[in-house]
Amino acid sequence: MADLLKKRVIYSVKVCVRDSRIVEDPLTNNLVFLKTATAAVVVKDRSTAREALWPVPVFRERHYRMNEYLKIFSKDSSYRLPLREDPFYDVPEQVLIGRANLWLMSLVHLVEVEDIVDVVDDSGTTVGQLHAKINFANLAGEICSDPSNLRENLSRMLGQRLDLVIQIEECLNISRTRVIDIFVRYRFFEETADTETKPYPFRTSNPVFKFQKHVIVHRVTPEFVSFVEEKPFVLEVWGSGVGVDPLPKSQRVNQYITNTLQ
Repeated sequence: MADLLKKRVIYSVKVCVRDSRIVEDPLTNNLVFLKTATAAVVVKDRSTAREALWPVPVFRERHYRMNEYLKIFSKDSSYRLPLREDPFYDVPEQVLIGRANLWLMSLVHLVEVEDIVDVVDDSGTTVGQLHAKINFANLAGEICSDPSNLRENLSRMLGQRLDLVIQIEECLNISRTRVIDIFVRYRFFEETADTETKPYPFRTSNPVFKFQKHVIVHRVTPEFVSFVEEKPFVLEVWGSGVGVDPLPKSQRVNQYITNTLQ
């Protein structure tokens, strides 16, 4: 079935030991290991050699959906499902590609921030770059270079409101090419929840985001000034670790345009 639908996956059966315990053999009175085994299905992606283990109930449910998929495909050979709905694949796991440190010291002197900074993975290896900006804004969140409430430096704005716009433009030269749905995640200053860009659904080393968000610092505090002067704004680059995207490129383009316009 996978071959008919041109899915680069293969299946095999594996016997798994669910648990083991020591019991006394009633015939010999010797202590023996009693193992309880169960069957599972190993799903291997031939493009990446990534394997997943499906318990039998999961495989039965997937097999039913595969048959439904095949019925529709036999009538319409252009039919495809989004990756997350495709019964032949697991939902891809999100992987941290790396982190980028954007330094904000120019904000102390009320100068906008724009930089292309390295994206570094957990081993310390540079895996690409990230282009980001922070601009000043008016009360409506519109970018403006000279808002009326700005003083000559940030320390003279203690107790006052500050409006900013965070812009995340794109990543460049990302070396983890076996990922899709690349996005950027961050928390700014004392935010308690993550903010994420929309995932870029094409496999590319140069995902474009064109993301911006209005951020309000309700009161400039010494802690905020210290954050701007001494600490980096950490931007995490994430993606989904898969080797095959079953949607043709033309459909992924249409899907991305639709999501962007929403």
